[in-house]
This record gives sequence, C-alpha cells and structure tokens, in this order.
Amino acid sequence: TFEGGGPFGAGGSPFGEGFDPFTVFQREFAGFEDLFGDLFGTAQRRRATRVAEQGDDRITEIAISFEDMVRGTSKEVTMERLRACPTCHGNGAEPGTAIATCATCGGSGIVERQLRTVFGTMLHRTTCPDCGGEGKRASKPCRACSGTGRKRERDTLAVKIPPGLEDGTRLRISGEGDAGPRGGPAGDLYILVRVRRHPTITRDGNDLHSTVAVPFATAALGGTFAVETIDGPVELSVPKATASGSELRLAGKGVALGKHGQTGRRGDHLVTVTIEVPKRLSKEQEDLLRRFAGLGGKQRRLL
Repeated sequence: TFEGGGPFGAGGSPFGEGFDPFTVFQREFAGFEDLFGDLFGTAQRRRATRVAEQGDDRITEIAISFEDMVRGTSKEVTMERLRACPTCHGNGAEPGTAIATCATCGGSGIVERQLRTVFGTMLHRTTCPDCGGEGKRASKPCRACSGTGRKRERDTLAVKIPPGLEDGTRLRISGEGDAGPRGGPAGDLYILVRVRRHPTITRDGNDLHSTVAVPFATAALGGTFAVETIDGPVELSVPKATASGSELRLAGKGVALGKHGQTGRRGDHLVTVTIEVPKRLSKEQEDLLRRFAGLGGKQRRLL
C-alpha cells in the first residue's frame, strides 16, 4: 500500500518531497521569467536595480604563545588585499572625468533582444554586461586600476587577541576583507588563531595543569615548593604526608573566565605532586633512612 498521491509517495515526484520543477527551471535559466512575462502581458518595463557587489572575505592565520593565550595580546598582520583605488577612490573613473550614462543600455541597466520561438516572438532581458546594471559608466576608466575601482595592496593591520581563546578559534573583523568592485562594500577578514604548546603546562578548559617533583622530606614533613606558572614562579604550600599523585590547587592562576575574559576572573592552576627520590645518598642519609624504616616496622608490630 502506497501513501501519498502517486507511486513516488507524498508529493508524487521521483526527486523527493517538495521538488518544484518550475523553481529549478527559473534557477537554471535566469532571465526567462521576463521572456514569459512579456508573452502573457504581465511584465512591466523597469530599470534594473543593482545591489553593490561585496568584496570577498579573506582569511589569515596568527600564531601566539601559550602565555599570550592566557593574558591576551595584540598582533600585527601583514597581508595583501584588494583595497579601494586611492586614485579614483573606488568609482573606477579617471580623476576629473565624468561618469556618463551607459551607451549600451541607455542608462536602464538592462539589455533586451528578441527571440523567435514556437510561441512567437519573445523579449529577453538581461543585465547590461558593460555597466553591470548600474546604467552608468566611466567615460574614461581610471588608469591606476583599469576602471575596477580596486588595487591590490600590501598593508598591516593591528589585531587584538582577547584572553582565553582556544587553539583553532576564528575571529571575524568586519569590513577588513577585499574591497568590492566600483565602490562596493568590503568583505570580512577571518583570523585563525593558533596557540603554541607550553613545555610544562597544559590546558583543560579554564584550568591549567602541571606536574612537579617534590623532595621526599618536603612531602613527608610539609613545606613550600616553587612552582612555575604563567605569572612566574609561585610558592606552593605542600601539606604534611602528601602522597605521590596528590593534586594541589593554585587558585586564580588559570585561564580567564567568561567570553573573551570579560569577567576579570581566572580559573585555577592544578599541580600534580610526584615524590623526588634522590639518586645518591650520603652515609649519614642512609643511616637516617634505615632508622626511619626501622621505626616504621616497630610501629606496625605495636599495632
């Protein structure tokens, strides 16, 4: 039993539900809507309305240090882009010359031609290829940019990198891509941020992690030990009887919290403690350790 209105199910089309052949025809044969409009007497002669063409988006890559990722930084990016021609200011006309009505379309922005078909003579309208639908052309194209209104230039842009960005984040800077032709709006610039690895510190969300080897005596008796952080060396308080693998916390020494660090607060730096066993012992140290081991054995026998 089939559901729907035909052998192909709901919609009755082998191309799937919602397929409209007339939409496909209009997309593939742009401009023929005017042709059929003239045939049935519904089309109105009108001037083409041209939307200024936007320039292309650009993408570039910036590499920053692990420390700059935590703190935020500012970088300069040097790149080649299409910018508005400084000679004609983007309008494509030689300075001092007029921008006149397009002779090809007579200022309408549209060119028309008649087609003979089985239905009779039809009128086909297309955007003017010479003025791009503007209806105007430079009487003398700018020599500096050949009338395009754009020139490729190499320039430098200062980019602010907010704190806390993940590796691979893309920043969008509006209007800093390629300029549009003949004064059209510029595209956007995308900055791909790459974060270099730190030799001893890793990141997990807004927290940082590192591992330090603490002397056996400090782990057993307690004390302080210097730990390398993004902010420089910090004294870490090691409680008595700290076991190897214990995790100690340095509050506020991690990555900025909130979007782009706007909260002013930071995560934590978590330190995993390992016990440092000396490779060489003096005779006195060996004797002390043997006495310590012996005392441990006596305590177990008493228990």
